[in-house]
Amino acid sequence: MTSMGHADRLVVLPRVLLIVATLCSWTLALPAAAQDAAGGEVTFARDVAPILQRSCQNCHRPNGGLAPMALTTYEEVRPWARA
Repeated sequence: MTSMGHADRLVVLPRVLLIVATLCSWTLALPAAAQDAAGGEVTFARDVAPILQRSCQNCHRPNGGLAPMALTTYEEVRPWARA
């Protein structure tokens, strides 16, 4: 595996932030009827975390991930999401 340089990270970071914000906005933008049909309010543990585990955590993990921020817990993800 090759290490990303500072310039490479500056190029990748905005893309990563856009992806995280998009995933969060999709989840939070579900119409009320869809939320009710899906089992009530959207929660991080039930609805968001599985998406991040499947799509993001190969690189976005603490201590040794290739990406600049970990996305494994709500506390780590929340600062990167738009409300």
